[in-house]
Amino acid sequence: MVLGNSGKWVCPGCSANLQMEARFVPDDHQPAVDTGSGRVERGFYVWSEPRHAATCLEYARWSERRETEQIEQMRRQQNSPFPAARLAEIRRRTGIPSFVRGGLGTESAGIPWSPGRDAVEIDAYALHCCRELRDGILSRKTPAPPGIWLQGDTGSGKTLLLGALAADLAFRMPGLRVRYIELDALMQRHYAAMKEGGPAFSLRSFLSCDLLVLDDIGTCGSTAAPAEMLERIAEAFYAKPADGDTPQTACLAVASNECPAQLTASLTAAKPKANRYGDRVTRRLLNVCGSPIEMKTTPR
Repeated sequence: MVLGNSGKWVCPGCSANLQMEARFVPDDHQPAVDTGSGRVERGFYVWSEPRHAATCLEYARWSERRETEQIEQMRRQQNSPFPAARLAEIRRRTGIPSFVRGGLGTESAGIPWSPGRDAVEIDAYALHCCRELRDGILSRKTPAPPGIWLQGDTGSGKTLLLGALAADLAFRMPGLRVRYIELDALMQRHYAAMKEGGPAFSLRSFLSCDLLVLDDIGTCGSTAAPAEMLERIAEAFYAKPADGDTPQTACLAVASNECPAQLTASLTAAKPKANRYGDRVTRRLLNVCGSPIEMKTTPR
């Protein structure tokens, strides 16, 4: 029921004038009131919609339309991308993938927005953990909150979720240093620097971030160079020396298809002569990021 211009309650469906109904609720903790039946009782009155709502077909249609509009409005809020100009600037600063066009939203705003990704439901717990990490980083507390490790099959939404995390932080706090990169792309920069014969590739710009998102860390394969690069990053975020490149407020977020045991085996295969090499690197990642959050692929 809605309040009309005349100050009377009207049915939004058929516009009939209605009288709101009062119902007395007994409660011994409330003051005594006159119930109108010749006796005084402890309790209070509540106003309820008249029985008209249960019989009016027009009201039922109006209620259905309102519910549909509310759902559509929530969906539009969920799927609200960043403005194009800001999105281009955020993408340039952070390096997020092109299909990420929005942030993590709020607890009531649903999943990150991205076209072409509606076939899979984003894991709710992983989304919640990413939002907690975002809020912890925005609080600028020292030491930094623990990072995050997302683990799941291809198509489970790991890249989308971490990309949305990076974009959200860059959007909310432009001065925050946020970088997103895949381990393979990081290695390509390293190889290009070696090939050109110029200055050696430096990790300083990545290790000095407030948040470094490192995607597809399981792509190191059986070669030593990517494994060593991952070791340098894990050690830097684990140690965080006060006089080093990595600030005390820095966080690391990683994603992989492999679980820790599989990643350990892959790293060990990359450097078989190094005793317990893979186990050491994996333990460093677990110390920095915590236990992996398994993202399950759930069709909508």
